[in-house]
Amino acid sequence: SISERKRPKKRGRPRTIPRENI
Repeated sequence: SISERKRPKKRGRPRTIPRENI
């Protein structure tokens, strides 16, 4: 779908830098 190409759906976990999260 065109709408899917314009805004991709988030799959799984987002692309974020893992901070000191232990």
